[in-house]
Amino acid sequence: MTRKQYVQWSEFWPLYFRKPTNELPQLTKEQKNMYIKFLNISINIGKQFGTCQSGCILTWDNKIIACSGDNVKNHPLQHAVILAIEEVAYKLRHMWLIKKGVQLTKDQFIPWGTSNNRVPELSAQEISEQAGHVYSTSDKSVCGSSVDTQVAEGCVKIATQVSMDQYLCTNYYAYLSHEPCFMCAMAMVHSRITCVIFDQVNKQNGALCSREKLHCVKALNHHFKVYKAVRKHREL
Repeated sequence: MTRKQYVQWSEFWPLYFRKPTNELPQLTKEQKNMYIKFLNISINIGKQFGTCQSGCILTWDNKIIACSGDNVKNHPLQHAVILAIEEVAYKLRHMWLIKKGVQLTKDQFIPWGTSNNRVPELSAQEISEQAGHVYSTSDKSVCGSSVDTQVAEGCVKIATQVSMDQYLCTNYYAYLSHEPCFMCAMAMVHSRITCVIFDQVNKQNGALCSREKLHCVKALNHHFKVYKAVRKHREL
């Protein structure tokens, strides 16, 4: 029960208000606009690269670190969240090697994700500034002409931004076009995601509000905040 609900319901029945331990703070206008911007990006990525139009982006310090569409029609486990987390792990592995002074050539960067759901390596600044744009493999914002070169440059950029002691996806925000299933929700728990923002509900398998509230299960050793987009006139 929120304080607002407490005030309203107290008019009809005497109640006692106990402040929730992990009460969600009120979002500022700037935060709402930022969430909407990143959510629109994930939706457009899903439409362009997802076989089921599902998209996910992971941000750190308001910078896009990884993004992916789903590949479910080709592999049942390749959901957008799983692929995005896999991309983060890939980049962090190479980031640690770079920070340790290991000299890697272009050929030593292990290729990842060759399916159509793979989003071209984009400048975080460019993709943030162009929220709402649908990207393609011929997009001018792609960095370089070689996929390996793109990933190498991306790892170097992240290496200058993320702390050396970064643990998994701690302090990462996940923006999803759809409510995650139980597999994806647990993957985000294990990855230590800080906050999840999603658009459409998943009535059949949704783990955060439709079928269960996984983030509220006390037995879990990690919990993240959850926000769902509320549409006004069918627009975010």
